Amino acid sequence: HEVHPAKELIVNHIRSRRGLGSVIIIHHIELLPTPILSEISQVLRGKTDTLSYQMPEQLVEASCDGTVFVLTSKQWGTKSIFQHIQINGGLNGLRRESLVSSIRWEVDSHLDYWTKLASHTKTVAPFLPFEQEDLSSILQSRVQTLNRKYQGLHWNRLEVSHATIKYSIGVEHAEYLDLYNAEEEESVVALLTFSASGAHTLDNNALWQTLRTRLVTGTRRRPGLTLKVDLDDNSKEIVFRWCNRENGGLESCEEEWRSLLT
Repeated sequence: HEVHPAKELIVNHIRSRRGLGSVIIIHHIELLPTPILSEISQVLRGKTDTLSYQMPEQLVEASCDGTVFVLTSKQWGTKSIFQHIQINGGLNGLRRESLVSSIRWEVDSHLDYWTKLASHTKTVAPFLPFEQEDLSSILQSRVQTLNRKYQGLHWNRLEVSHATIKYSIGVEHAEYLDLYNAEEEESVVALLTFSASGAHTLDNNALWQTLRTRLVTGTRRRPGLTLKVDLDDNSKEIVFRWCNRENGGLESCEEEWRSLLT
């Protein structure tokens, strides 16, 4: 019978490492056939230390000694996470042990009785929903990384105001969903407002795209000056200015350009 491409890829990669160990990252495990997940579960349980697939003339085997499996899912476990947020009245009230136990049960409920994949997984790491402040922190971190990368080449320092970052990930430029308390009918106050696509929202964020493309490739290089990025509250335009602090402590700035986030 035909070998599943994922199974062949996993086994061949482990074999190519020649016993040196490997890390196998499998995204979207919900898309894999149960028999493959069942075999991985057997390895995790210690029932076997090999994975294999059958070719017409031979059995292709790989020893999993020294192999670490990282399994991710965007679907399995999600129900448990949101139920626990509702039960505990928000993110701050979550109890890790209870949540992890629930996720293990939910994942295994999608598989046959004998697979018990999540039950034999050593560590379960829930990715909780990202709120706006979480996105703000991630974007600010990216800005600091960009600043350090081109510091002394394109600018002396890159400064993006908090107001600019907050506006760029606001409801006008990112999709958010609300989670309400299931026990309170007609509740108008959300327990949680979170990003519909997590940190992936930032991949297409207009401000971030401008910073890492036009800002780097289309802006004059002025390594002795500070490039400040701020929000014009009236026009809602993002303003880019070159600034220099004079000997007397006064700061003079020259506007480079301004644009709307689209």
